[in-house]
Amino acid sequence: GINAEYGEKRGIAIIGLGELWHGECSPKEAWFDLEEKVSLMNSVSSKPNKLMEIPTLVLAHNPDVFDRLDGYKADLVISGHTHGGQIALPFVGPLIPLLKNAFKYVFRTTKVGVLNVVSNMAYLSGTHLRRFNGKSKERKIEEKNRNDGGEERRSEFDHTNRLWVTKGVAITPPFRLGVPPEFVIFDLFPKHPTHSQIRE
Repeated sequence: GINAEYGEKRGIAIIGLGELWHGECSPKEAWFDLEEKVSLMNSVSSKPNKLMEIPTLVLAHNPDVFDRLDGYKADLVISGHTHGGQIALPFVGPLIPLLKNAFKYVFRTTKVGVLNVVSNMAYLSGTHLRRFNGKSKERKIEEKNRNDGGEERRSEFDHTNRLWVTKGVAITPPFRLGVPPEFVIFDLFPKHPTHSQIRE
């Protein structure tokens, strides 16, 4: 499913995206849901927040989702799914990209299940950045401005999204080589903590 939560006290938005392979991943729906919740909070708050200024954490099982978030503010996307490639050799790295290229040029196909764990093989593990500069896709995140001609336009969106892909602890099939399991703990700190956040 798709869900978006926002707590004004904590000052962070959390978005959960559905499974990409099952057709349940809809950034448009998730960010619209978030917009509605932030608008509701702002209607009863003495200090309204702009959506573009709220830190946004996104949980998405498949890291390929990251390429679909251009125009959406995602300060940190946490994914798994790949198991880090599960098999890697010294001085070579994960075998999956090599095998996929071999099948592509030798057998003229890449339609082999395990070789398509992700479309973007760079997303097997680790941190990745993706900068977007252009029009935001959200419907209401910025107040509409008027240019000299009197036409409405949206504010420009210039943001760098960050993806973290964990190697996880699962083994399917039950075998790992050169890719040890990992359990990751994130400590998130606000850039400019409020007095209430410091006391907590």
